[in-house]
Amino acid sequence: MKRREASTYNKHPESEAADTPTDDRITGWRGRLHRVFVQPFVSSPHPPWFDARGVAIGLAISLGCPVGAQMMTLGVMRLIVRFNILIAFAVSWVMNPFTFVPIYYGYYRLGSVLLHRPEVMTLEAFRSLIAPLMAGAHFWETFRSFVALGWEFVLRWAAGAVVVTPIATILGYAAGYYLQQQRCKRRARKLGVSYGRLVRDMEMKRGARRAVDTERSGSSESV
Repeated sequence: MKRREASTYNKHPESEAADTPTDDRITGWRGRLHRVFVQPFVSSPHPPWFDARGVAIGLAISLGCPVGAQMMTLGVMRLIVRFNILIAFAVSWVMNPFTFVPIYYGYYRLGSVLLHRPEVMTLEAFRSLIAPLMAGAHFWETFRSFVALGWEFVLRWAAGAVVVTPIATILGYAAGYYLQQQRCKRRARKLGVSYGRLVRDMEMKRGARRAVDTERSGSSESV
């Protein structure tokens, strides 16, 4: 039985092409959105936990960092923790120009309740207050605009973010793991191998890629 399973598996050397559609047929802006936000999930060669970690970190950075600092924080995290950075980047866009104001206003109201402070701003007043954050051309300009909103605002924002971010991160990890696990199970059935065998193979390939990256970085440092 193991011999038959191995022979069936070896007929499909391509890790993801067998069961995931490519974006070659999707052109224009839809193709770009597909490549950034869909393809990292459906074409990931990594085990479910690795992708789920990317979802969790993407949500943590997006919801827990002041606007403008997400990409810098994501780059720093990539040097410390191993995760699917393409998925983390896609998920980090949960904070975007359309959701930015509602999420931050929710932080403001939640923080006001947690700190027993009266809410003094309506949504429209809040939108006008944080407009400079959206106009920032680079990180430091945006960060200065954020700090300039005042200690009272920053404190309420932080209180709301501290509550929401861990919950969203845990739920994001669970959802990401489940979705990627189901994708791997479907692929395993299509390839005619067990789910455990497929995940072990993904782990081995991930370890091999990591070893190659380490060797390359060591060679570049010696030069």
